[in-house]
Amino acid sequence: MTALTVLWLRSNGLVLGALTTAAGGDPPTVDPQVVLDISVPLPPSSTSSDRIPLPVAVRGSEIAIAVLEAEFADPAEVFDWRVTSGTAPGGFPKPQLDRLATGAITATWNARVLRLRVPRLGSLTSLHYDVRSAAGLVKAGDLGFSSETIKTFEIPLPSPSAGTRLLVSVEGYATLTVTVPP
Repeated sequence: MTALTVLWLRSNGLVLGALTTAAGGDPPTVDPQVVLDISVPLPPSSTSSDRIPLPVAVRGSEIAIAVLEAEFADPAEVFDWRVTSGTAPGGFPKPQLDRLATGAITATWNARVLRLRVPRLGSLTSLHYDVRSAAGLVKAGDLGFSSETIKTFEIPLPSPSAGTRLLVSVEGYATLTVTVPP
């Protein structure tokens, strides 16, 4: 096992970065008022045809940092994982790494509506999603499932300019990008 300091989105466990940690201890804190510009790489499991990392603005209050045990030594492999909440001895919550689901989500854009086709993740009835641009969070919410195994969700968005790249992340799945057509 390798100790990694991992930076992730609190809302859905999307990993934003990691580095190996030689010594244990408490991770650094992030000022909740700071805005970080982070280029998010797309993991090999992403369904995006556009593989170029997308820079997005993330507020310090939206992220978390922890030292986690990983099954791999190369911090670049962390982008095939997400951070979930586990249980530590004594029943306390403890973040842990969990491999991304292999089911592919797809995203299409049509007249200010983002259409997400998402497979249900195990027995979960709700998955959190984020849509981000270089300027920051565009929209976030929960995708609800009943008995469907795959469901298409229509998410109305404000009118971004043609050519704007959007980073779409759904809890448990690989991140993908969508470019707003002209």
